[in-house]
Amino acid sequence: MCLGTEVDFVISKQEVILPVEVKSDVSGKMKSLTVFMAERRKLPRALRISLLPYGSELVEASIAGMDTPAVFELLAVPLYLINRVYELA
Repeated sequence: MCLGTEVDFVISKQEVILPVEVKSDVSGKMKSLTVFMAERRKLPRALRISLLPYGSELVEASIAGMDTPAVFELLAVPLYLINRVYELA
C-alpha cells in the first residue's frame, strides 16, 4: 500500500464506500484517487466533483507490482449538482 495516497472525501451509500475527489477546474490529475482505487480493488465506483459535465467512464488503475489493473467506474459530478451527489452516485 502506498502511504502517500489520499482522497478528499469518502462517503457511503447502501454499505458501499465511495471515494470522492474534488477538483476546482476541468484539468488536474487524479493520481492519488487512481492509486487508492487500485489498492482497493473491490470498490466499484469513485466520484470526481469538478467543472466537468455529468458523465461516467471506466478507468483502469494499476500500480507497480500489480499483475492486472483494477477497473472501476468514475462518475463525474458537476459542482452545480453537488447537493444531489447521493442520488447520482
